[in-house]
Formats: sequence, structure tokens, C-alpha cells
Amino acid sequence: GYKFSQSGCKMTGVAKVLSEITGKKIDPKFVNDIIDEDKDGLLSTEEVKKGIEKILHENATVTEKRINNPTKEDLKKIASDTDSANYLLIQGEDVNGGYHWLQATDFYDGDDGNTYVNYSATSDNDNNRNRKYTVDSVPSGSTDIHHVSAAEVYSITFN
Repeated sequence: GYKFSQSGCKMTGVAKVLSEITGKKIDPKFVNDIIDEDKDGLLSTEEVKKGIEKILHENATVTEKRINNPTKEDLKKIASDTDSANYLLIQGEDVNGGYHWLQATDFYDGDDGNTYVNYSATSDNDNNRNRKYTVDSVPSGSTDIHHVSAAEVYSITFN
């Protein structure tokens, strides 16, 4: 459908997170059919949290947090949390004229002093492209570096 294709990168990102959590292949159709409760294709943080809880049943406590314009310090805090398993989705802005969601895997400091986020591709458009996503300012004139305008953190504490 239209909304699924328009918002499929977040569906795919959530499917990748759920696959990593469960060790089973979860596809975007499952996310669309089961997790997207209001069927708007947008996936709120609450819907994703409920979806994780549904899959894990009562074996875990799940919290969610949205961070607008995350910083390197935010990434460090998430990475250093040893009390929970943390899963991170990032929203890149101005990607093909809109936003693009990706599953973040880690981050690093670039030679230019910016902090960049490594990611797992969530779209065929990501293949064979050299896009970078930074929590810092995008260098003037850059076409393949995009600002991370939001991060959604799903923290799981197993009971």
C-alpha cells in the first residue's frame, strides 16, 4: 500500500531490531500487520515498544525514548548502558527530499571531527550508496552526509 511504501524504511528498521532481539527472521510485513496498531504506516515509539513486549511476552521490561537532535554524548550514554540491551533507530533528514529511518549499529569519530553513526540498510536505496549520517552539523555543500534529526532508543531489561 501507499503508506507502507512511503514509510517502509522504518518498518524495515523495526523488523531488523525485532530479528536481532528474537534471533528469528521478522519481516516488514509482520511489522505492518502486527505492530502498526493504527495502520497509518508511521509506527510511534509506543507501538514499537508494545510490539517488542508482545514478542518477548513477560520475559522483559521494555522502555522507549525519543531523542530529537541527538548528540555524541547521547550516543555515548546509550552505548555505555550495561543494565539494558539497547536498540537504536535513527532518522536522517533531507534524504531524497524527506526523512529516512535506519537501524544504528555503532558510532565513530570521523577525520573531519564529526561523529557518524554506522547503520544497517533499511532500503534498496541504501545499497551502493556512500551515505553518512552525523549527529553534528552537515558540512556545507555535502550531498552524501545527512543530519540525524531523531533517535529512538528501545531498552530491554530481561527478567
